[in-house]
Amino acid sequence: MSVSIRLATVVFFLLLLAPLFGAPTALMSCGMLLCASAAVKLWIRAGERSTFNRLTLLALSAVLLILGLNGILSTGREVSALQFALPGSWATRMLIVDLPRWLRRFMEPGLWILLLLIGAFAHDLASRERRLLLASSGLIFVMLLAESWFLLKGQPAGKAVDIVLHISAALALSALFAGLIGANFKKNSATPRGAVLTAAVYVTAMAAYITYGVINWNSVGERTKPVFGAHYYSWFPENWKAGHAGDVAQPKYEPLLGRYLSDDPSVFGAHIEWAKEAGIRFFVFDWWPERRSARRRIRKNLDHAANLLNNFEFAVQYETLDLKTSERKPRPDEDFNELIMTQERAERMAKHWQHIATEYASHPAYKRIDGRPVLFVYASRHVVGDASKYFLWAKEEVARVTGVSFYLIGDEVYFNVLDRTRKGEVILKSERTANWPRLSAFDAITCYNPYDSSRKEHSGPEGLERFIADVSDLYRYYRGVAAAGGQRFFPGIIPGYDDRGVRPKAGHYIIPRQDSTGRSLLSRLFDEWSGAHLTPENDQILITSWNEWNEGTQIEPSRDALGQSPADAPGSCGQLVEQSSYGCKYLSELRRISRKYR
Repeated sequence: MSVSIRLATVVFFLLLLAPLFGAPTALMSCGMLLCASAAVKLWIRAGERSTFNRLTLLALSAVLLILGLNGILSTGREVSALQFALPGSWATRMLIVDLPRWLRRFMEPGLWILLLLIGAFAHDLASRERRLLLASSGLIFVMLLAESWFLLKGQPAGKAVDIVLHISAALALSALFAGLIGANFKKNSATPRGAVLTAAVYVTAMAAYITYGVINWNSVGERTKPVFGAHYYSWFPENWKAGHAGDVAQPKYEPLLGRYLSDDPSVFGAHIEWAKEAGIRFFVFDWWPERRSARRRIRKNLDHAANLLNNFEFAVQYETLDLKTSERKPRPDEDFNELIMTQERAERMAKHWQHIATEYASHPAYKRIDGRPVLFVYASRHVVGDASKYFLWAKEEVARVTGVSFYLIGDEVYFNVLDRTRKGEVILKSERTANWPRLSAFDAITCYNPYDSSRKEHSGPEGLERFIADVSDLYRYYRGVAAAGGQRFFPGIIPGYDDRGVRPKAGHYIIPRQDSTGRSLLSRLFDEWSGAHLTPENDQILITSWNEWNEGTQIEPSRDALGQSPADAPGSCGQLVEQSSYGCKYLSELRRISRKYR
């Protein structure tokens, strides 16, 4: 029996190390099942052992079986060296709670259950088996070191304390575990002293670790400064013709700079100066595969504003749904707001991403997270049909051709997201239910705009309060989803919404720019949607938008339509006197918010 135990233990820990060498998860999971069968065999043949240890073997068999099946059924991303339960698997979905990544992975339930069972089982083993488990505890320590390095590499220097604490905890647990294994308990003792002592040690260690995490987690909001970014559109003058919110307002209003041209260097220069003044750190340019004029303006503005990009960054948002625009015939099974991803579409998307990588990602002002250039994927929640497979394939293809590995941020946060059944039917998932397979393609998730025109209950003054509360719940849920998936969550905020100018016949309700108390919606939504979720890792806040005038989400300075001319506009927005339009109100608010955080 000792040979079987030795073989099963060695195989088990080799399987745990397998992901570090690139072994596929399915192989590791199959190995888990084999170990489970070996443990069952030991249980069947354990007639001479104590009742406690027979139960321990049975429990160990069950844990190994569950972990093996969990790995095979998992749709998560492989982010952890200790892949007892991959993020996104059905096991980790049971723990949709936001915790720091280093704490969450260290608390992986499978790890603690396994160590507890082995510790309880160790006291009934002969000296050779104890030496074997002692070696296994060394492997556990090596894996925890690899875990720390993997999760925390590339993080700011301020993370050093987390690295030290994580490694110290791993070392302490391994040393305690090894000491328990080497304890000289009487063979076949019916008293589970080893199990009791092991459980006490592990519970104490977990309590200390959780306490540390909670203390830091609850205090981060006071010391984490938000990094504001704003979505930026380069589609003017053509989109002025479509109409915008200022056209239907009473009195009418328009941009402070008038109905400008997006490729006017003075306009883009003023936008950057105003954004900097307000505390905005980067623009996210909307990039359409089929809108060449907008793409040319982005390149032109970057060339002319090179001297203004000091301490200011930019990124690109890829318009995924535009993949359908160049296709001559629409798919009969595809609605206007759906995109069924195919290999052909994925190949075109990869070429677009390669262009973005070569055209923009090498720019010194291009935004990076963890050293990788950021690429936002708009409306990813509308993409179905092996979406994760094709997103990851396109990302790997870009890296192979250009050497650029994008940091992908998916637009996945919404009340209901799309999915596809096995029969090929596109469906809306139930409310606040993530599409885990698609989520696994991204490094972070965000919400471009949570406005849903079908939710009539969000209209009117009372509806506004419900809208705010519903989105707050939505963001809390997806913050936990992101934590469970080993990802970051970057919330989005809006100053309001009004698409009556561009869609006059749709009859959509509006989101007013202030609540019933007169408080600015932008300021309130920062507090309730974004400020509540600030952590050192989740510090990016996206504003929709700088200048999406058509849907009325812009914060760009405005003026009364009959007000001063662009030539009279002063250089600093802070010097403007507000007229009947909102003027520079939102830039002033962002500046006040930024100054609260040092």
